[in-house]
Amino acid sequence: MATLSKHGHKNKHLMAALALIGLYKVATTTLSYSWSFFKTFLRPGRNLYKRYQGGYVVVTGATDGLGLEYARQFALKGFNLVLVARNQEKLDATKAELSREHQDIDIQLIQFDFNKPYTQEGYEPLKQAFDNIGDISVLVNNVGTAEFKMFGDQDLEPMNRMIQVNCIPQVIVTKFLLPRLLARSKEQNKRTAIISVSSLLDYVPLPTSAVYTATKSFNKTFSDVLRKENGEHIDIMTILPGPTKTNLMKREGGLIATASQHARWSLSDVGYNSESFGHYKHCIFRSIFKMPLVERMIISSMLKAQKEQEQ
Repeated sequence: MATLSKHGHKNKHLMAALALIGLYKVATTTLSYSWSFFKTFLRPGRNLYKRYQGGYVVVTGATDGLGLEYARQFALKGFNLVLVARNQEKLDATKAELSREHQDIDIQLIQFDFNKPYTQEGYEPLKQAFDNIGDISVLVNNVGTAEFKMFGDQDLEPMNRMIQVNCIPQVIVTKFLLPRLLARSKEQNKRTAIISVSSLLDYVPLPTSAVYTATKSFNKTFSDVLRKENGEHIDIMTILPGPTKTNLMKREGGLIATASQHARWSLSDVGYNSESFGHYKHCIFRSIFKMPLVERMIISSMLKAQKEQEQ
């Protein structure tokens, strides 16, 4: 009887321990989901104008898609703007639009074609243009291009263009402006920010996107390391947008966010998070596509569609 009693006592302790472990797991999971829900839907965004004390926001690729929407959102918040793009007519039209709606902000234009290969001489006009701008507080590394096609069927020219436009400008523009952003933070005690656009495809790489996804992984890794080096003084956030209605994607609805929705939601994460998917639709998109069965089905479907095109 004493032996049975001893075993029963041990079993009771074991059951109690397992119950505590179960309760801990439930509690931590509940807290995790609750925190994610709060961050995504309930937490108010920071007052970015107050956080960065005004200044100029530099936006590359500023005349279309996400770049244009970021410019609009920062204009709404009262920031001055530096719009960088290759098409002077579009730059002029964008400035005219924003000036009509926000007469109290200053808008500077820089015409520059990021599609050309880097040379120190070729990029010198861009550096000089930045040097002539006053108080720069935020950099939005947005410029990019894309072509979706099976790697074996893709021509070298668009591959080269994606590498050139999606990677090189983020490095060079950041190199030009990082010393000024650090000095503003350290010497003037004014916080600064770098926002770099990557892609959700970095988490869910799919067929037809080999080179594009690789360039976006470059963007994310570059941003991650910059944060480790300079995060004490600069808010550095990577944007990982999913399907977004822009010039590159004409469809809408479902889990496809508009460029305006994406820009508004992603800016509410600035100063809080190191990454943002830009919109709750993109959070859902990532969760669904990370399910192994769903991912296999999507990839299989895309490969099948590609084979049918080839026949």
